[in-house]
Amino acid sequence: MSLALLQPVAWCAAFWTALFLYTRRARPAQPLRFTCALALGAALAHAGWLLLHAPLAWAALGTRPGLLLDPLFGFCVLFLPLGPLLLERSPAAFASLPLALAVARLGCLAAGCCHGTPTAAPWAVAGLHPTALYEIAGLLALHGGVSRAGGRFVAPLVLGGVAALRLLLEPLRALPPLGAPIFTPAAVAFAWLAIASGLAWRASTAIVPWPNERCAWLDAHSATCHSGPPPDAGLMDRETTCRFAIDSEPARSRVLLRLPR
Repeated sequence: MSLALLQPVAWCAAFWTALFLYTRRARPAQPLRFTCALALGAALAHAGWLLLHAPLAWAALGTRPGLLLDPLFGFCVLFLPLGPLLLERSPAAFASLPLALAVARLGCLAAGCCHGTPTAAPWAVAGLHPTALYEIAGLLALHGGVSRAGGRFVAPLVLGGVAALRLLLEPLRALPPLGAPIFTPAAVAFAWLAIASGLAWRASTAIVPWPNERCAWLDAHSATCHSGPPPDAGLMDRETTCRFAIDSEPARSRVLLRLPR
């Protein structure tokens, strides 16, 4: 197989990895919604790369407009989590990202892109830091941590972990072929760290029903009443006795009712 084809093959494998992990963890799973979230994230990653490298990228588009639709022209993974954040914010959606991104980075490793700076380290590849390999190792470690995290903390852990990994590796990454971006990807990583911190604080202040608490919950979407705490009980309003669970889907909001014992 041509090396030029290895990268899109790795991206396809990353997509199916993410979808497989999502459908295994999500209850209920919405694979079509998640697929749209991944597609939006990939489009934003391509558009974000173009933004980072304007005006040189836009000059290239002036002569070859077809590059606008060619993801092989450039891709910044830091923009990809925007898709799930906008369309599918469930813990299962974010939990699927680290391993999928590691699979996608295998394409970078095979294609020889995303080079590192020169080094004399014994693990160097052609005298350069194998930054793609470093990132794969970090993403695998993040995947292991996410699989043990509580549902409310998955999103901040994934977003913060991806951002922190990029900040650690940024000094080891060589300049891209188009030269230095108009603003460093580290700025995007710091923005994700700020968002992850806010989400972590919000999750840490959430009220979740005690395991032995007698309660019932109403699915506002299907108008069905269930006994016991919601399976995905999330953030609760602290001030009311009828507590509204903040869900990623407003149309499927939960209402938690505390019942007398």
